[in-house]
Amino acid sequence: MTRSTAKPRTKPLPKSKAKKASQAIHPTASPSLVPVWNLQLPDGGRLGEDRIHLLQAIAETGSLLSAAGLCGLSYRTAWSRVQELNGAFSEPLVLSAQGGADGGTTHLSAQALRLVSLHDEANRLFQRTAADHGLSTADLHPLETFQRKLSMRTSVRNEYAGRIHSVTRGKVNAEIQLDLRGGSRIVSQITLASCENLGLVPGKDAWALVKSNWVEIATGERAPKVSARNILPGVVSAIRHGEASDEVTLSLEAPNPSPL
Repeated sequence: MTRSTAKPRTKPLPKSKAKKASQAIHPTASPSLVPVWNLQLPDGGRLGEDRIHLLQAIAETGSLLSAAGLCGLSYRTAWSRVQELNGAFSEPLVLSAQGGADGGTTHLSAQALRLVSLHDEANRLFQRTAADHGLSTADLHPLETFQRKLSMRTSVRNEYAGRIHSVTRGKVNAEIQLDLRGGSRIVSQITLASCENLGLVPGKDAWALVKSNWVEIATGERAPKVSARNILPGVVSAIRHGEASDEVTLSLEAPNPSPL
């Protein structure tokens, strides 16, 4: 095995295998939000995510020529990017072996395989984190709603993502019941005008914004008998002491069997 400094001459995969490998790397699916990762080099330079995709294609096909085709690159461009990758690391990421029935193979080093694995795990972590915060990365329609969700900026400390369970309109106000992740439900009273302006209807994703000084905390094994509509069980996860007051962080749990 040698460092890939000479252009390996390998045969492309048969069309059936190349198509199968292409589907594995670029599966056909509905549009979804995905992060774009860059390789940050010690000298401050960056290599784009397309380099990682090339590594993935090489791992799938065992051929630089076939990998170039999967990535929509010319062989010369793919070869140049391999040299760029190999030169950016202390050990080569792409290795070639000469000889054999197919004239040789191209494969990844252990370090390159770890890099590809880390990339895949970062994507899985992104999707899991997005889901944990109520953001559906596959629901991009309508796009305007999705963009508003990403671009929302507020000074409110407590932001709860959920889906509207019901909208009950009165003469002046509307009662909105919002189902949160984990099964809790928050009830809010807003004006009819605000309800119409926000386009609030059952089944629509929405956010509940709660200022920290509006939150009251009670202890005990049972929910307190108070007139407040919104009672959310949780566990104290942090306490930050200040000169005038303390800040208590409460991690919410699944709700009690009884309705709020």
